[in-house]
Amino acid sequence: MFYASHYIPVVLYQADTLVQIYSSESDLDIFTNIFQEMVRSGRSPYILTLSEQGMYGIIRVHETPFHLLIGPMFSFPVTQNIVSAVAKQNFIGNDRIDALKGYLSSIPNYTYNQFANLLGFLNYTINREIYSIAEQFNTASKTVNSRLAAAQAKDIYDSQDEQILHDTYNFENLMLALIRDGEVEKLTDFLLQTAQSTELHEGKLADSLLRQAKNLFIGIATMVGKIGAIGGGLNIEETYRLIDLYIQECEKSSSTDSIKLLQYNMLLDFAERVAQNKSPENMSREIFLSVQFIQNHTNCSIGIDDVAEHIGRSRSYLTKKFREETGESITDFITKSKIREAKRFLRYTDKTLSEISNHLCFSSQAYFQTVFKKQVGATPNDYRKAKQI
Repeated sequence: MFYASHYIPVVLYQADTLVQIYSSESDLDIFTNIFQEMVRSGRSPYILTLSEQGMYGIIRVHETPFHLLIGPMFSFPVTQNIVSAVAKQNFIGNDRIDALKGYLSSIPNYTYNQFANLLGFLNYTINREIYSIAEQFNTASKTVNSRLAAAQAKDIYDSQDEQILHDTYNFENLMLALIRDGEVEKLTDFLLQTAQSTELHEGKLADSLLRQAKNLFIGIATMVGKIGAIGGGLNIEETYRLIDLYIQECEKSSSTDSIKLLQYNMLLDFAERVAQNKSPENMSREIFLSVQFIQNHTNCSIGIDDVAEHIGRSRSYLTKKFREETGESITDFITKSKIREAKRFLRYTDKTLSEISNHLCFSSQAYFQTVFKKQVGATPNDYRKAKQI
């Protein structure tokens, strides 16, 4: 009944065994590889977004060995590149390409937010459990719920005082830098920290709170898409279509709370797409996870052994494979990732060199300055001065 009403493929698994495919092409298995990866995450409900294979959702049926896999779902029309990527990943021969293309093209387009809410509804129907969309981005915990997800834009939307000065420039620049680099986890932390500790003021754009929220959303969606996502290498046409879809969904909203949550999801959706797009086609899953682990732990004192433990491989295996696929050593990549973070702090914050050095776990400020100059060609202070407007 769910498939018949939404035309979104649904697959039933018992443990690791595919039991039944509910779709128009029940003999096309484009799910098994995705299912195994999503189950390993241990999360439910969970959405996985792949740049050229669409969005998939998974729900574990409580107290049973069953899972439901929902998808693929696309937020824009299916292209030949998408068909080719799905075929390649699932070993589908040329004799089935036309069937695959027709199948994928028949699936209706949904924005990420629509898909997340649909997955939440299905989870509630099955498990009688409320699904907070914030959990999709690792932001929910025992003390964090969906209200935190909406909090990021609270001060921006609530201000109607025309006399309050605009003070969001540095916030916007750091947010855009994180999106351009595809730093999903750091963007999540930044948005929540800002919501909890920083009062941001925007100008008055409309007489009503709802129209104010919508106008702000439109401006942010356009800025984030054109500067952040495209600047990070996301396909131009894909980005413009996403901007259009998010703005259309925003216009359908009837409350400021729903717009706040939509904005939060949009920011992280763009960052996640950029992160997926930055992964080279020939990069293995192990090295991709290693790169993500390093980039998400620049504020920790990590080394080769920590990365190897994270992916469950030996030090020697990881060292060799990382250099083969990236052309550089793990140690150099860790240093480069820390320096990139330092450049963001120098450019978009007023943190002192000592604070930045300590945050990034350099052994001393002097060592941090030495490494920075070697990597960038300028001292941290000179770099900060050159980037100031």
